[in-house]
Amino acid sequence: MKSNGQKVSVAFSINYRLIQVSRKWKISTENYIHKVLVDGKPRVEFHWHPDDQIPVWFPHIHMRLSIGNQGKEHIPSGRVLVEDVLVCAYELGAKPQKQEWESVLIANKEKVTDEVTWGTPSTLLYNPQSGAEAEIDA
Repeated sequence: MKSNGQKVSVAFSINYRLIQVSRKWKISTENYIHKVLVDGKPRVEFHWHPDDQIPVWFPHIHMRLSIGNQGKEHIPSGRVLVEDVLVCAYELGAKPQKQEWESVLIANKEKVTDEVTWGTPSTLLYNPQSGAEAEIDA
């Protein structure tokens, strides 16, 4: 992704397993580490790794706002989806490659809303900034 003078990129790592439920298959996330990088350096990291034998079992964020900030703080976040990381990259200056990116993001988050088994509904919502709108069934 290109930004105003800085290169904004994202990196995703998701470990999952497939589970058969009745006649359907479900993907169950076991852990994730997502990063937003600015000029190749981590700026924001979203982690959830409950089985790593450390006391931080909850989803959290590491902020790396300056050179002196090691980002060791574990800021509780709730579940973070890939789409949320893309919004963060946008907020840090990334320029989307497609004009309709927010409509696609909204549709993906609405689909996930029907299938998730953990995370709060608020983490699944997105208020578009560019005027893109989604149809929400009430």
